[in-house]
Amino acid sequence: MLSVIILAKNENESIKKTIESVSFADETLIIDDDSTDNTVKIAKEMGVRVIAHPLNNDFSKQRNFADIQAKGDWILHIDADEVITNALKEEIQEIVKTYKTFDEIPRQARDDIGVYDEEGKTEIYYIKRRDIWWGRELRFGEVYKAAHTGFIRLYKKGSGKWIGAIHESFQTEKKTGFLDSYLIHRPHPTVAIFLEQINKYSSSRAEELFKTGQQGNALKIIFFPFFKFWYNYLLRFGFLEGAAGFVYAFFMSFHSFLVQSKLYMMHHSK
Repeated sequence: MLSVIILAKNENESIKKTIESVSFADETLIIDDDSTDNTVKIAKEMGVRVIAHPLNNDFSKQRNFADIQAKGDWILHIDADEVITNALKEEIQEIVKTYKTFDEIPRQARDDIGVYDEEGKTEIYYIKRRDIWWGRELRFGEVYKAAHTGFIRLYKKGSGKWIGAIHESFQTEKKTGFLDSYLIHRPHPTVAIFLEQINKYSSSRAEELFKTGQQGNALKIIFFPFFKFWYNYLLRFGFLEGAAGFVYAFFMSFHSFLVQSKLYMMHHSK
């Protein structure tokens, strides 16, 4: 059984297409962070299970909470501005359909294949992502990892846990694999929304760093954004994306500037 989990807050512009793209799942579960638009209404009209639960600036806790609520033995996480392609759907369905635990394999089959290594079975999968921004597909710069390696999104329930409040990642000791197909991501529909999100998430990131004892200083404020821009724009080939690559790299370096500036202010306002 496959459960799809979507974290949402005020996503009525994109949530319908996202839900439609995962209609093949046995369960679709939305964890809603106090939406004030029609997100919840749209989801419920489409037969989706909705649970209200505050994010509190901690994506890992929200995802771990969602995993507990999921009824499926396989879990797929996608964001509210992402959609699953048909090719990816078929890959996921094949994995869920053909996976068998040791106890599910007939005795004769066990004898035929010899000793069965349960620990060797792949239970966690990376899924690549295609980011569509400014009317073009981005594959380099800030989105290089998403486009070429991907992130862990599909896994057996209980095979690991999420860590990290803002830049969350899936921690596991199980064997991982990579899917060939990808999902489509349409982030930051306008420059104004992009800047609003940068301001919001830079505050959360600064608070996360502050709690770990890290301090901001003038050198970090000056040089972190500079090196982040050139790392994404040159070393990760962001320049190949034309104007979109330049602007994306600039905005993400501005995010770095805000993180370090806000962290500096937190320490000097005590």
